Amino acid sequence: MKNKTWRVIACLSAGVMSLMLAACGGDAASAPAATAKPVATAVAATDQPAKTDKAAGDKAAGNEGVTIKSIVLKRDNGNNEAGDTVDQFLATDRTQYFEAETSRLLDAGTKVKWSFTAVKTTSGNDILIKDVTTDVLVANQLSAHISLPNDWPVGSYKVDVYFNDNLIKTLNYEVVAAK
Repeated sequence: MKNKTWRVIACLSAGVMSLMLAACGGDAASAPAATAKPVATAVAATDQPAKTDKAAGDKAAGNEGVTIKSIVLKRDNGNNEAGDTVDQFLATDRTQYFEAETSRLLDAGTKVKWSFTAVKTTSGNDILIKDVTTDVLVANQLSAHISLPNDWPVGSYKVDVYFNDNLIKTLNYEVVAAK
């Protein structure tokens, strides 16, 4: 009887942990190990209006022409939430927050994917750090964050933002060693 009770408790605990990880966008184990003390600086951004495939029955066909007006970097406020807008991340800012504003509301059901890549870093080149995907209820403010358990490797990074698998904007930024 005791073994069965412990198995039930273990299964419930695993289920709760899975839900918590899903709500947070995944886990730190999928991120590469880092060794350098970084500072991130936004360098450049490109954007393209949303395209739709009406023939394929795109659920969010009304998003055609929507662009991302801006993406800003935000520092953790000490409570595991986005805080002040910054131009740079400090080495101790192990969680990087990104917030985007679209040119108008996105339709319900729009899939938004943030794809974070280490382009050229001291830990390697063209390394996918993480994809974060969410479904939009109705919004023109989007956000995502990524974390590493250590300091970020020095080098070039980018975040690509997609609406329904169509690339809308790329933000390139650098991570440099802190002084």
